[in-house]
Amino acid sequence: MNSRYPSTFRLTYYNDNGEVVGEPLTIDLTDEATLAFSSSIRLWLDGKRLRFKINSSSPDSMQRPFLIRNMANALYGKNGMIGGSEGSVDVAELPSGVYTFSTTIDGKHCSVKWTK
Repeated sequence: MNSRYPSTFRLTYYNDNGEVVGEPLTIDLTDEATLAFSSSIRLWLDGKRLRFKINSSSPDSMQRPFLIRNMANALYGKNGMIGGSEGSVDVAELPSGVYTFSTTIDGKHCSVKWTK
């Protein structure tokens, strides 16, 4: 990644059935607001739950979609809705690995990497 230019990644998965191309993920470190924005969400594992705390100007009661995706295998993931500035998501059924947790905060896409 380069702090002078946005970086776009797309994962391609190969297996006996062919290949699957994942959705593009762009990370832009060129704007200080982007760097500040990335600190708007904090994640930590608490047993079988992924806990989150979101700093947002939106009302605490606002429902927002989330997506959890395994970075090595798109077959493993989870999606749904979360509400409030603090909460948790059950991740017991997900195997160990590196994941991204993505949601929208104040109208901007936010994605945070975490390890189970």
